[in-house]
Amino acid sequence: MEDSIAESVLLDNFKSFGAGGFGGVCAVITGQPFDYTKVLLQTNQYKTSMDCIRGTLSKGGPLGFYKGVTSPLLGVTPMFAVSFWGYDVGKKLVCAVSGLDPLNSPLTISQISAAGFFSAIPTTLIAAPFERVKIVMQTSAAKVSFAQTVSSLYKQGGIRTIFKGSAATLARDGPGSALYFATYEYLKKELSPSSGETSIAAIMTAGGFAGVAMWTAIFPVDTIKSVQQSSEVSRSMAATVSSIYSKGGIKAFFPGLGPALARSFPANAATFLGVEYVLKRFWVQFEKIFPLWMAPNVVTLSGLMFIVVSLLVMLYVDPTLDQESPRWCYVLYAVSIFMYQTFDACDGIHARRTGQSGPLGELFDHCVDAVNTSMSVLIFASVAGLGRGWMVYLSQFATLMNFYLSTWEEFYTHTLFLSECSGPVEGILLLVVLFFITAFVGPQFWKVEVFTLDLSSINLSSNYPIAALKLALTFAGFFLYFNIYSARRNVIQHVKSKKEQSQAMQGLVPFFAYYASVFVLLFVHDQIRTVYTIPMMLTIGSTLAFTVGRIIIGHLTKQQFPILNLPMLLPTVQLLIIPLLTKVYSCDYDQTVAAVVYLGFGVALGVHAMFILEVIYQITTYLDIYTLSIKHHKHGAGTSHHSTKTPSVGQIITSSLLSLVGGVTSSCSKQVVASLLQLHLLLHLVQLSLSKDTQGQRNTKDQGRRGGNPQSVTKLVGKSGGRRVDRVVGGDNVLSLLWQNHVFESLESLQEGFVFVEFVFRVDFRLGAGIFFGGAKDLLLWLLLAFVFDSCEGDHCE
Repeated sequence: MEDSIAESVLLDNFKSFGAGGFGGVCAVITGQPFDYTKVLLQTNQYKTSMDCIRGTLSKGGPLGFYKGVTSPLLGVTPMFAVSFWGYDVGKKLVCAVSGLDPLNSPLTISQISAAGFFSAIPTTLIAAPFERVKIVMQTSAAKVSFAQTVSSLYKQGGIRTIFKGSAATLARDGPGSALYFATYEYLKKELSPSSGETSIAAIMTAGGFAGVAMWTAIFPVDTIKSVQQSSEVSRSMAATVSSIYSKGGIKAFFPGLGPALARSFPANAATFLGVEYVLKRFWVQFEKIFPLWMAPNVVTLSGLMFIVVSLLVMLYVDPTLDQESPRWCYVLYAVSIFMYQTFDACDGIHARRTGQSGPLGELFDHCVDAVNTSMSVLIFASVAGLGRGWMVYLSQFATLMNFYLSTWEEFYTHTLFLSECSGPVEGILLLVVLFFITAFVGPQFWKVEVFTLDLSSINLSSNYPIAALKLALTFAGFFLYFNIYSARRNVIQHVKSKKEQSQAMQGLVPFFAYYASVFVLLFVHDQIRTVYTIPMMLTIGSTLAFTVGRIIIGHLTKQQFPILNLPMLLPTVQLLIIPLLTKVYSCDYDQTVAAVVYLGFGVALGVHAMFILEVIYQITTYLDIYTLSIKHHKHGAGTSHHSTKTPSVGQIITSSLLSLVGGVTSSCSKQVVASLLQLHLLLHLVQLSLSKDTQGQRNTKDQGRRGGNPQSVTKLVGKSGGRRVDRVVGGDNVLSLLWQNHVFESLESLQEGFVFVEFVFRVDFRLGAGIFFGGAKDLLLWLLLAFVFDSCEGDHCE
């Protein structure tokens, strides 16, 4: 149930964003002639509306009213998308603060107004620069393009000139949005029947009057903004107000009110009609574009491929994460992340359409999300020009912390909570908007000075400019703190006893301990931080993805919270290994650091790959399903046909080879590979030969230790909310079948199985390193070092 609810919330947020964007297009097409007339009157180009209409028709005909339409089309579309998304987020915040159920509790007018005001804050980031460009284009005597206008403004005073009038824009849109959404919601409710759907007439009437109410209230502020943004010299809001008043008194603040009101009704009626249409029609059809023969996991994986392609392009054009990329790259990144979120939002619904709902889908989806997290951070680092420094690691820390928090919270509350203001959809959609802005404005956008802190009162010599990048990261830090507080509060509310609360809080220790060791490693060895940023970040991402995967398995199989795993020890091991090899054995520092970093990446990736393969193998074997194709069982819950034969030699060899690919670096010699392969085969065969003798003892031990709960496998494959598989099998039979099909007796004992896999990796690397270097001394050394070998690139360490 919780999985389907989470997917529904994610899709609702995504729908709000897409619907708002489509509504913005409708508003621009409908309202552009009226808006053009309004701007010319506000900037004193004409005296009356009729003069403006006649002059425009004589110069350019009917299409003359669409002069400068490129800017609002490019700006209003994402602006409305962010506005409606911000309104949706604002409602969630209001519900969270008021303790209301966002699904069942209607909001009061004041609460709707507060949510509407909140929506103006992120909207201003887009509205201010695009309205500045639009007004300059509309008031220009010559015909200029959008790109020429942006280039001209940038040459005049940099990117700060493009954002001129931002304060006035926020002063207009804050109260305006509050009145806008409150009027619409109130009128729509009053015009709707007590039962049945809201009619098109009600939607258009409520939307039209909402626009009229908003523009009537904020028109003086809009005049101030238009004058400020059309002026060639920089003037404050106070100076602009004084100048306008001196020319015509109070009436001077209302030029063009008639065209504005005439525009506001049809434009906003079209906006809300477009929003309601997208929410109710378009997305229903979009969810059905995937053919029924396509497996849901293919939908998820296809979405990830967009991110993979973008990452490869980014690594090619900007491997240092601080260079300006071609503009098409930023568009590619925005589209790729948008498509990833689209596919990710629809895979669960597609699973229910095709009858392929099950635990594998949930686990597969979590795995793909974990992989995407670090990739998206790297792409963001390139777009924002973070470079190979502390800032990119802190960005990854904040992102992975949110991911870890939600999984930890779900483990103890059995409910997937999504943040009211910085959930996964909100973060991804915000990246889409920022990437599009960067594509049109340029990467200088991140360096624009939003405001300056006056620090003279605390005896500092100079003021402190706050750039857009610093402001964005500051807000990210605030939202991270809010999420930590919210997750802790939810866990405390669900875990009653003090002892259980203490144990639950211990679940946060591994994450912070791991990152503490990472930051110490980066601080001590600056070369790792600055030269090997990308492999190090991918190592961190793979380690945390593996950790989160184990937490999910523990949650589904009703086991204790997994505190520690092998890859989380890698930074500590690397801290000890580098000085030992360089100072005691006189190995070259640069070569040692490179070997340690890439070997750590190989170990983290190998353990994570083993985890994924083991989970997929066991679930698909038990449920008799495929991972990336459909067996066409009706509703996905037909009778399973389990195979009880012992794995073949080919299966064992394949399993061993997959382990080697993930865990052994490419610099291994043929002799090491052969030795590792033989060891894997030996360990697998020994464990299989002991299976029948130890099965009864292990079952008894498990039941005693876990309070007689041998049916965790049945619980796992029979739950997962909307992806439910209606199947009940006896616990002992399940254990027997899974043991005969693979090396672990059940998914309940999967945690112990991972400990065994980690032991295999330790033995592999120790034995392989000893054979590779030769000699008793080196063999003893590498037995102590466990994972590190080949740091001297084939030479003997003396």
